[in-house]
Amino acid sequence: MITLPPNLKRQFADFYNKIKTGELRTFIPMLSLLKINGKPFTLQRHFFMAPLFDTVQPPQTLLMCGRQVAKSTTIAANSILRGFFIPHYHQLIISPQQDQVQRFNAAAVMPLLKSCPILPLFMSSAESNKLALKTFRNSSMIYLDYCGAGGNADPSRLRGIANIASICIDESQDVPYQYIPIIMEVSSASINWGFVTYAGTPKTTDTTLALLWNRSSQAEWVIRCTHCGYFNVPNPEQDLLKMIGAHYPICSKCGGRIWPENGGWVHAKPDLAMTFRSMHLPQVIHPLHSINEIKWAKLLDKVNNYSEVALYNEVLGWPYDAATSPLTMSDLIAAQFDPMDAYGNIIDIKSPEDVQRVSDAYSYITVGCDFSGGGPISDSYTAFAVLGLRRDNQVVDILYGERLQKGISPTEEARILLRWIEGSKANAFAFDNGGSGFVRLEMMKQMGLMSIPGLTICPETYVGPRGGDIMKLSPAQREPDLKFYTVDKSRSLAMCIAGIKAKRIRCRRFNPEDEDAYIRDFLALIEDPRESRGKETVILISKKISVPDDFSHAVNFGCCQIFDRFGAYIPIGSKYDATRLLFDENHKPLIPDEVFGPRGDFDRFVAGCNEAVSVIEPDDDYF
Repeated sequence: MITLPPNLKRQFADFYNKIKTGELRTFIPMLSLLKINGKPFTLQRHFFMAPLFDTVQPPQTLLMCGRQVAKSTTIAANSILRGFFIPHYHQLIISPQQDQVQRFNAAAVMPLLKSCPILPLFMSSAESNKLALKTFRNSSMIYLDYCGAGGNADPSRLRGIANIASICIDESQDVPYQYIPIIMEVSSASINWGFVTYAGTPKTTDTTLALLWNRSSQAEWVIRCTHCGYFNVPNPEQDLLKMIGAHYPICSKCGGRIWPENGGWVHAKPDLAMTFRSMHLPQVIHPLHSINEIKWAKLLDKVNNYSEVALYNEVLGWPYDAATSPLTMSDLIAAQFDPMDAYGNIIDIKSPEDVQRVSDAYSYITVGCDFSGGGPISDSYTAFAVLGLRRDNQVVDILYGERLQKGISPTEEARILLRWIEGSKANAFAFDNGGSGFVRLEMMKQMGLMSIPGLTICPETYVGPRGGDIMKLSPAQREPDLKFYTVDKSRSLAMCIAGIKAKRIRCRRFNPEDEDAYIRDFLALIEDPRESRGKETVILISKKISVPDDFSHAVNFGCCQIFDRFGAYIPIGSKYDATRLLFDENHKPLIPDEVFGPRGDFDRFVAGCNEAVSVIEPDDDYF
């Protein structure tokens, strides 16, 4: 075992004391202990990375980069120096997959460790060669592990790791967002440290890296032009694309050459700089890609030949969505209404009995429900909607909606739903017939659901794109007295979205600034173009990560039941973008008339509504 000479031991102790007292604010002077390609490690071409070597870090740091900007090498060097000089400093570096951990160790960590001429003073050669855990002589440690989607990469594998001072989640765009709280718990007991760094190359706007960027300080390396004094912001939404000159980076205002060395980090949200610092680093301003004409020509080739997605992600280091949101806040605002009683008084519906106060205007009431499919850290809730089909104009109004709180028991959920079904005197109950839906149905049966007079119970299960009707009776009936249905998810949601755009499905007036408004769940839906095995493009409707969409499905289930009951769909003036879903699951073209299902024309719908009106009078007990 190697024993440190007394003078060197005193120097290391003095170095650590200066870190503790704040006298030493950066590890940059110690970078000379490491080498890259046989030369001392410096930040001469990596000056952007200097803040990562500060001895005191914000609780959270995020680095959103283009490819090949020395991100992984910087993370490795920073972790090694902290392990060298801070005793008992335990670090956890996470990648999404096991092979990424192995590459990070082989390509970044090991070369830097072996380049240190005095490595034996810090750790043994046996420890340096280990993969999963590297232990230093001062009892500091570096864990290398993986946590991502699928297989045995879930965060439960990290539960045995504790007392972590610093976490780094590399390639965090591929780590599921809901895993972050579990990962961060490994450092929750750290008293003096407890830092976390997220790093990666972004993909879409709903991946973990992009979502965390939205919560952070959003710093850009702002470069002052020495010709006109303009401050260039290298962000694709501001100046970055105009900074790509024919031979080198240029000022987006005057076209003169600019030098990245003349820049500095400027935070878009300065109030978050000390708590959640984030930095965006594209290839365009990095010396590795602009140092000479040959490197710049390669960058221009990528600009001219990469797809837009690859250009934004790999070169500009910016999230890019091929998927688009089919609904906007403006659409929801335009589709607002106020529930009124028979005397024209606006009714603020807060209870099932309030629904009865406006029921004169409606010929049919349906309660739609989407049951939560996630655990306590999921963004999924149980949500339900009370829908009314108007007597006068065949418009479906969303009379009431609610997201049930996480943590309440399935029994309590069942009681709440029964109270609204019975109290509003609903004609139908439509719900998600997934695993949790089946369990809730059995509970509600035991509480008397099947004995409610005249109630139609409509279990619905989502399926993929197909031809024919959007909603079909399932051939596999579990019970003789209850019919089950399958619903084409994307096409049914497209119909529901089109109804909102056409103001044929309306929502109660709400505050657009209320982040918790349940109607905002519709803004979580995105249209995602996919190429099928038959090479046709189909448009699927899915959701953004980390935001709930449950209420939109509750409305959709309820609308599907209403449409099926009356045998036709609300008039929307066009076939909307669902007409792009031109192929079924067997890659066979759909007949144009089948896009919304051959269930009869609008006249049949009107006739069905009139039939309902003729048998329900205002003086009936129903009201």
